[in-house]
Amino acid sequence: DLAAGDHFRDIDVGDALALSVVGTLPAWLSVNTSAPGLVRLSGVPTTAGSASFTLRATDANGATVDKTITIAAAANLPPTLVAAPAAQDATINRSFAWMMPLSQLFADGNGDALQVTASGLPSWLSFQHIGTQSPPQLRISGQVPPDAVDGQSHSVVLTATDTSGASVSATLQIRVTNNIP
Repeated sequence: DLAAGDHFRDIDVGDALALSVVGTLPAWLSVNTSAPGLVRLSGVPTTAGSASFTLRATDANGATVDKTITIAAAANLPPTLVAAPAAQDATINRSFAWMMPLSQLFADGNGDALQVTASGLPSWLSFQHIGTQSPPQLRISGQVPPDAVDGQSHSVVLTATDTSGASVSATLQIRVTNNIP
């Protein structure tokens, strides 16, 4: 947010300043000037670099003054894989549970929130991304059916996606076994 009082002073006591943006903004940047004396900027940079524009203050008498504002945009860092998950055995006719803190599997260099999905799950397994817990957890659980095939391996792909749409994946191998641990 750009507030009038942070960038401009009017010598006339009590004059309210209206703010506006002059010039071309990057396509990713949007401006909201609906609040008096305030310009709200929002958007997600698509490339790294800087962008400049003119912020104009106008007082009640129509007098104006301009100030150049420069915004520096950093490139999005995609999520990364911290460590590959270890293969797991799922015993026929028994419950299966795998749980790992999100931070032990994925990280994001910008600190963006990560949305995690799972694909390749057999019908007897379900996935949960438990973000309400601290630290956030990933959980795969279910009941291995009695008709599961001994030795069959399931490749479960876990994909972490940041708020900019960048993603990384890791594969968790789950092997069905008839051996009771």
